Amino acid sequence: MGLAAETNTKIHYWDERHAEFDDKGHRQPDADVTHRSELFWGIISDAFQYSKEHTATISANTSLMDFVKKEAASKFSDDLPEEAERKKLMLLQEAETWGAFVGSPIQQQSLKFFWLEECIEGENPFVAETYTKILKRIAQPAVEHATVELETKVTSVESGSEGVTVQTLKGGRKVFDEVIVTSPLGWLKRNYSLFTPPLPQRLAEAIDSIGYGSLDKVSSPTPLSFFF
Repeated sequence: MGLAAETNTKIHYWDERHAEFDDKGHRQPDADVTHRSELFWGIISDAFQYSKEHTATISANTSLMDFVKKEAASKFSDDLPEEAERKKLMLLQEAETWGAFVGSPIQQQSLKFFWLEECIEGENPFVAETYTKILKRIAQPAVEHATVELETKVTSVESGSEGVTVQTLKGGRKVFDEVIVTSPLGWLKRNYSLFTPPLPQRLAEAIDSIGYGSLDKVSSPTPLSFFF
């Protein structure tokens, strides 16, 4: 937020209103959407607390969706059976949107470690333009004071008593006191051989176990006149 203000980057705040359509394509009444959203976020809040208090005894195979299903079963006990089942189904469909929110299907999210995902307090703004000015500000110290080599492929990173040696495809060889390596997860999974000595088994197993989130964004260009 400080960098956004410093660089005069535009930010946008979304309110909590949103439109929902059922699986038949019918828009749901706003009052129902608001009530269902409040129910779901209440379940998410309870899941955070339950996970925090019982993480030692929760099975690693129990998903967040398992918890939601259990809680949803008790939310509509005052309704007639058919109406209760309909509302329960809609609530479970609402839960599916959590996967889009965090980037991974709710059925694959662990209840045991869900407490680690607890939301940070404060506003949740979005950058309303690009991150160009923020990135330029962050990169300024390196651009001004460091030597930056682009299009230089690293073939090995070797740690030893004399420091860390970085070998490049062009034949360059440089020794540093410390080296920070950042890379895409997919590349890292396929290139353990880059490092000498090999990565510790615990770290390698963690990298192998991490999956990709899936967050889809859809853009629909609309004529400006639509908004008047």
